[in-house]
Amino acid sequence: MSSVQSLKKRYVVQTAYLLTAFVLLNYAFAQDTSLSTAMESITITSRKISQSMLEIPYSVYTVDNDEITAKNYRTTTDIFRDVPGAMSQKTSHGQGSPFLRGFTGFHNLFLVDGIKLNNAVFRSGPNQYWNTVDPLSVQRMEIVMGPSSVLFGSDGIGGTVNAITKQPNVDEDDPKFTMFVQGANASNLNIQGLAFEKSITLDSAIRVSANRKDFGDIESGESVLPNTGYDEANFDIKWLHQFNEGWNVTFAHFLTHQQDVPRTHKTVFSVPFNGTEIGSELARNLDQKRQLTYFRVKKQELSLLTHFNAVLSFQQQDERRHRVRTGDRIDNQGFSVNTIGLILDSGVTVNDLGILFGTDVYRDSISSFSSSNIIQGPVADDASYTTTAGYTELHWSARNNLKLIAGLRYSHISTRAKQVEEPLTKQVISIDKSWSDLVGSFRAQYKIGASSILFAGLSEGFRAPNLSDLTRLDSARSNEFEIPSVNLDSENFVSYELGYRKRDTKASIDLAVYYTNIDNQIILFPNGEVTDNGEIIITKSNQGDGYIYGSDISYTYELTQHISSHFGLSYQYGKTKSIPQAGSVLTEDYISRLMPLSGQLSIKFASQRANWWIEPQIQGMAKADKLSARDKTDIQRIPPNGTPSFMLLHIRGGYEFSNQISLNWAIENLFNKNYRVHGSGQNEVGRNLVASIIWEF
Repeated sequence: MSSVQSLKKRYVVQTAYLLTAFVLLNYAFAQDTSLSTAMESITITSRKISQSMLEIPYSVYTVDNDEITAKNYRTTTDIFRDVPGAMSQKTSHGQGSPFLRGFTGFHNLFLVDGIKLNNAVFRSGPNQYWNTVDPLSVQRMEIVMGPSSVLFGSDGIGGTVNAITKQPNVDEDDPKFTMFVQGANASNLNIQGLAFEKSITLDSAIRVSANRKDFGDIESGESVLPNTGYDEANFDIKWLHQFNEGWNVTFAHFLTHQQDVPRTHKTVFSVPFNGTEIGSELARNLDQKRQLTYFRVKKQELSLLTHFNAVLSFQQQDERRHRVRTGDRIDNQGFSVNTIGLILDSGVTVNDLGILFGTDVYRDSISSFSSSNIIQGPVADDASYTTTAGYTELHWSARNNLKLIAGLRYSHISTRAKQVEEPLTKQVISIDKSWSDLVGSFRAQYKIGASSILFAGLSEGFRAPNLSDLTRLDSARSNEFEIPSVNLDSENFVSYELGYRKRDTKASIDLAVYYTNIDNQIILFPNGEVTDNGEIIITKSNQGDGYIYGSDISYTYELTQHISSHFGLSYQYGKTKSIPQAGSVLTEDYISRLMPLSGQLSIKFASQRANWWIEPQIQGMAKADKLSARDKTDIQRIPPNGTPSFMLLHIRGGYEFSNQISLNWAIENLFNKNYRVHGSGQNEVGRNLVASIIWEF
C-alpha cells in the first residue's frame, strides 16, 4: 500500500471517529444528565474499566490462579500454550516469547497491574523479558487479542496482556502462610515458595512472598539437552489500605533475578533436530534482573466520575551477557533501563453514554556497555525514550441490545541518544528523533438474548521505532549481526475482526475471524556485508507492507455436573514484503515464524465431593513449512524443510486432602514425543512427571 493510500485510509478512520463522537455527545447531552450504571462491575479487564465478558467486543481470554497452579505452568510464557491464537516459542529454556496472532517481541504489549513492561530496548523478534514475570505472583492473566493502541499506545499489535498480581486480603485477621513446592523429572525443576498474608488494621493488609527456582538441564524425547538449566529468585510485597469513602491505596514491589540463562542454540552444546545446525560458541549466558515499584490511588465513583485511577511507577531492568567464542575470545555486554511511569485515567457516564479518558507518560533512561566496543553496547548508550499520550473512548448503549464503542488516541514519542556507532565510519554520532501519531478504533456488539453477543471491530495500531530498531548493534538470528538504522519511521496497522461469544450454565464459546493490514512495517534484510566473524550484516527499512488473517475458536461444554470438555483451534496465514538477499527487489514472502494450524481437546472429570479431578488433553500442531527467507537462514532453530508436526497426550489431575493441603500432578507428553515448537531454539520436554503441593496454614 502506498503512503498516500495509507494516509487516506487513516484520515477516513479518524474523521469517522470525530463525526461519531460529535453525534453521540449531542445525543447524550440533549437528554437527562443523571448518571447511569452502564459500566457493569464484574471483571476487571485490560480494557481499563470493570466489565463482564459479555460487555467486551474483543477476543478476550483469561487464565486465573487456579488454572496456573493446576496446570503447573513453569514460566509465564508457558501459560500461552493453551490460549487460542497464541504460540509459545522458546529460544531457550529460560527465554520464551509468545506469538499472538502472528506477532511477537515488541509487537505485543505486556502489562503488570496495568503498568507497561515493554521498554525502548525490546527486540523485534522473540525476547526473554516476559519470563521475568513470576507466574506464582499472578492472580489472573488477561489476554486481549488484536491492536489496543487507543488505550495503551505503541506496541500492542498482536495483543495486549495484563498480569494482575495477587492482592492482600484485609479480612485475613490471622496470619496466613502458603507454602508451594514443585518438582519434575524430565524438566528437572525444583521450586520452593512461601507467602505470608495478614491484615494490619481493619482497613489495611500486607502480602509478602518469595520463591527460589532451580531449573536443571531438561530431557527431550530422545536425550538430555545439556547447557539448558539456570537459577531464578523472586520476591514481591504488596500493601493495601482502604480509606473511607472507597479510596484504595496500594504500594507494591516486585523483584526477579535470573542467573546464567543460556542461549543454547548459539553454543556447541545445542542438539540438532531434523537437520538444524549446532552453534559455534562455548558459552552465551544472560543475567536478568528486573524490579518494579508502584504506588496506586484508586476510587470507584468520585463525584461525577465513574472512577479515578492514578499510578506512579518505577521499573528497572538490567541485562548482562557473557559470551565465550573460544578460550581466549571472551566478551561481555549489557544495558540498564530505568523507567518512570505515570498513569491517570477516569470516566463519566451521561445517560447511555460512557466516556473513558486518560493520559500516560513513560520515560526510559538507558545506559549500555560492551567490552568490545567503547561507543555503545547492544543499544545506544546515554539515551532516553519518552512517550506522552492522551486518549478517550466512548461507550454508547444505543439500545438494550446494541453497544457502540469509538476511541481516539494521540501519542508523541521522542528519543535522544548521545552514543551511537555510525555503521560506515565507526565513529560516534548522536540522534534526536520524534514521532506523533493519531489512531482510532470502532467496535460494535449486539447482544443476543441474555448469554450471547456478536461483535465487530476496526482498530488502528501503530508502533514507533524504539532504540532497538534505531541503534541495535548485536547478533540477531543464527548467523546475523544487526547494525544501527537511525532513519526509521512508525509502523501502522489496521485490524478488522468479527466475533461471537456465549456464556451460560452449560457452554462457553469464543469464535473470531480477523484480518490485519500491515503498512510500513520495519523489515530486516542483509546489506551484502559480513562481519569479521562471518556473520551476515542486517540493516532495516520501512518497506514491510503485508497482511495476516486467521480464525480462533474456543469451546467448553459441561456434559454433566461432573464432566466437561474443551476444544480449541487456531489458523493463521499471512504475507509481507521483504528483501530476501542483498541487492534483490522487494518480494512478497510469508510472515516470519507463521504459526501452523494448532488445536487441543480435553475432557475433565471431577468427583461429586469435588476433592479430586483428572483431565486428559490432546494437543497438536501441523507442520510449519510456510517459511520466510529469513526463516530459511535461521539454521540453528528451524529445520530446512520446516518444523515437523506433533501430537501430544497430557494427563493432569489434582487432589484436595483438606482445606489446607492440595496436590496437582501431571504426566506431560505421555508418549515421549521428540518435538519442537516452531521457531524455538531447542526441543521441548519429553515424558515428564510433575507434581506440586500447596499447603496453607
